[in-house]
Amino acid sequence: MPDFDASKTWMGIGLKTGGTLFVVGMENTEGRMFNLQNANIRYDFSILSARLGLGLGGGTGLCAVCVFNCDNPIVRLHNTETTDWGVNVSLGGQWSKIAKTLKNSRFFVRVTRVGARLSRLVPAEVEAFRNDLHYLYTAFDVASSSGPKLVTIDTPAGVGLELSANYTIGRLEVY
Repeated sequence: MPDFDASKTWMGIGLKTGGTLFVVGMENTEGRMFNLQNANIRYDFSILSARLGLGLGGGTGLCAVCVFNCDNPIVRLHNTETTDWGVNVSLGGQWSKIAKTLKNSRFFVRVTRVGARLSRLVPAEVEAFRNDLHYLYTAFDVASSSGPKLVTIDTPAGVGLELSANYTIGRLEVY
């Protein structure tokens, strides 16, 4: 594992927008990154990705961006392919209303115990579980890489209504 080098580490913020319709979807992230050693050095970036997986819905929100082991993002990252997996649980703060509506519409007629359990779940717990899994994967992936590594971490600041599990394939542009 390479040693930490602030001059090769970049932090930033981005706006991620995307959605999935049954088995396909799209995702776009636009943002800016700053060098950790010298914040005057900064680059804008965009990532346009296709999603493959199961799900329905869409949303938009802020994400934190980290780039590790990269001396120059334009030289090392521009026009590179990015791949990732993701589980998106975005219920726009309406989890209890959605569960109640499904229960009242007799969606859970045969599985009433499941409906009762869903109405008691707190959305923050579901999102925290998804984030914990993603952080664990990301930590292992960064530690096993000696080359440049881009990591995006979704924040709770966003809106949407989506439930999906997918694999994304995209292209990173730095400018």
